[in-house]
Amino acid sequence: MCTSGSAGTLKLLSFTSEFLFETFQDFISLFDISKYSICLNDKPFGWFGGFPGSVLFQGCTRITIEDTVPRDEAYPQIYTEAMRAEKCTCAHVTPSLLYHLIK
Repeated sequence: MCTSGSAGTLKLLSFTSEFLFETFQDFISLFDISKYSICLNDKPFGWFGGFPGSVLFQGCTRITIEDTVPRDEAYPQIYTEAMRAEKCTCAHVTPSLLYHLIK
Protein backbone atom coordinates (compact mmCIF):
# COMPACT_ATOMS: atom_id res chain seq x y z
CA MET A 1 0.00 0.00 0.00
CA CYS A 2 1.17 3.58 -0.73
CA THR A 3 0.41 6.99 0.76
CA SER A 4 -1.59 9.54 -1.24
CA GLY A 5 1.54 11.38 -2.37
CA SER A 6 0.30 14.70 -0.99
CA ALA A 7 3.88 15.60 0.03
CA GLY A 8 5.08 15.22 -3.55
CA THR A 9 6.01 11.53 -3.68
CA LEU A 10 4.31 8.26 -2.88
CA LYS A 11 5.66 6.32 0.08
CA LEU A 12 5.33 2.58 0.55
CA LEU A 13 3.63 1.46 3.76
CA SER A 14 4.19 -1.82 5.54
CA PHE A 15 0.52 -2.72 5.96
CA THR A 16 -2.33 -3.82 3.73
CA SER A 17 -5.94 -2.85 3.10
CA GLU A 18 -6.95 -5.77 5.30
CA PHE A 19 -5.16 -4.13 8.23
CA LEU A 20 -7.09 -0.90 7.60
CA PHE A 21 -10.43 -2.71 7.48
CA GLU A 22 -9.67 -4.54 10.73
CA THR A 23 -8.67 -1.23 12.33
CA PHE A 24 -11.96 0.37 11.22
CA GLN A 25 -13.94 -2.52 12.68
CA ASP A 26 -12.06 -2.26 15.99
CA PHE A 27 -12.64 1.50 16.11
CA ILE A 28 -16.36 1.08 15.37
CA SER A 29 -16.71 -1.60 18.06
CA LEU A 30 -14.72 0.35 20.65
CA PHE A 31 -16.85 3.48 20.27
CA ASP A 32 -20.14 1.63 19.65
CA ILE A 33 -20.75 3.34 16.31
CA SER A 34 -23.82 2.10 14.43
CA LYS A 35 -25.87 3.09 11.39
CA TYR A 36 -27.84 5.36 13.73
CA SER A 37 -24.75 7.29 14.87
CA ILE A 38 -24.15 10.89 13.83
CA CYS A 39 -20.39 11.55 13.69
CA LEU A 40 -18.83 15.00 13.52
CA ASN A 41 -15.38 15.41 12.00
CA ASP A 42 -13.73 18.83 11.82
CA LYS A 43 -11.92 17.77 8.64
CA PRO A 44 -14.20 17.55 5.56
CA PHE A 45 -12.00 14.82 4.14
CA GLY A 46 -10.77 13.39 7.43
CA TRP A 47 -9.72 9.84 6.71
CA PHE A 48 -7.53 6.93 7.58
CA GLY A 49 -6.00 5.22 4.59
CA GLY A 50 -8.29 7.12 2.22
CA PHE A 51 -11.60 5.96 3.73
CA PRO A 52 -14.07 7.51 6.20
CA GLY A 53 -14.37 4.12 7.93
CA SER A 54 -17.38 4.76 10.17
CA VAL A 55 -19.45 5.81 7.16
CA LEU A 56 -18.36 2.96 4.90
CA PHE A 57 -18.63 0.18 7.47
CA GLN A 58 -21.74 1.26 9.39
CA GLY A 59 -23.47 3.76 7.13
CA CYS A 60 -23.66 6.36 9.89
CA THR A 61 -24.35 10.02 9.17
CA ARG A 62 -21.19 12.08 8.75
CA ILE A 63 -21.18 15.78 9.62
CA THR A 64 -18.24 18.01 8.68
CA ILE A 65 -17.34 21.65 9.14
CA GLU A 66 -16.59 23.64 6.03
CA ASP A 67 -12.92 24.35 5.27
CA THR A 68 -13.63 28.08 4.96
CA VAL A 69 -14.45 28.35 8.68
CA PRO A 70 -11.38 29.97 10.29
CA ARG A 71 -9.53 27.85 12.84
CA ASP A 72 -9.15 30.68 15.33
CA GLU A 73 -10.06 31.19 19.00
CA ALA A 74 -13.80 31.03 18.16
CA TYR A 75 -13.49 27.60 16.54
CA PRO A 76 -14.08 25.47 19.68
CA GLN A 77 -17.41 27.30 20.18
CA ILE A 78 -18.35 26.73 16.52
CA TYR A 79 -17.50 23.03 16.89
CA THR A 80 -19.58 22.74 20.08
CA GLU A 81 -22.54 24.47 18.43
CA ALA A 82 -22.34 22.09 15.45
CA MET A 83 -22.30 19.08 17.81
CA ARG A 84 -25.43 20.34 19.59
CA ALA A 85 -27.31 21.45 16.46
CA GLU A 86 -26.72 18.16 14.64
CA LYS A 87 -27.28 16.04 17.80
CA CYS A 88 -23.97 14.24 17.23
CA THR A 89 -23.42 10.97 19.05
CA CYS A 90 -19.67 10.86 18.33
CA ALA A 91 -16.96 13.27 17.24
CA HIS A 92 -13.50 12.89 15.74
CA VAL A 93 -11.37 15.51 17.49
CA THR A 94 -7.70 16.40 17.19
CA PRO A 95 -5.78 16.62 20.49
CA SER A 96 -5.38 20.41 20.21
CA LEU A 97 -9.11 20.93 19.63
CA LEU A 98 -9.96 18.53 22.46
CA TYR A 99 -7.76 20.60 24.78
CA HIS A 100 -9.76 23.74 23.92
CA LEU A 101 -13.11 21.96 24.22
CA ILE A 102 -12.44 20.73 27.76
CA LYS A 103 -10.70 23.91 28.92
